[in-house]
Amino acid sequence: MYQHGIHTLVYSPLCRGLLSGRMTPQTTFPSGDMRAGIDPKFVEPRYSQYLKAAEALSQFAQDRYGKTLAQLAVRWLLDQPGVSVALWGARKPYHLEAISGLWGWSLDAEAMQTIEDILQRYVPESIPPSFMSPPARAA
Repeated sequence: MYQHGIHTLVYSPLCRGLLSGRMTPQTTFPSGDMRAGIDPKFVEPRYSQYLKAAEALSQFAQDRYGKTLAQLAVRWLLDQPGVSVALWGARKPYHLEAISGLWGWSLDAEAMQTIEDILQRYVPESIPPSFMSPPARAA
């Protein structure tokens, strides 16, 4: 359990759409979009690795729970200690469809381990959020 009763709001639970279940190797991003060369998760060879992981996670979500990849991703976050809110930037009404399938179930320890195993298998070197940190200043 988390300490001090502090609740957390997490942003981008669908990882810039990567966990929406809608991206393919043919997906392209407009100029100026962080996914177009800035975010290393969307640059080869990592992009292919993340897509394979997303496909395996999607299959697990469907087989085990009858849920979508997006529902699994948000449920995973909400099942983390201290996380109370998962906020994503829906631009169209259908982007919010996953919400209806988030309640009434949770991930047990076995499912959490399966998810971790899938990620380790397909994404051996994940990208931490530190890539967005500003560069260090010269002394």
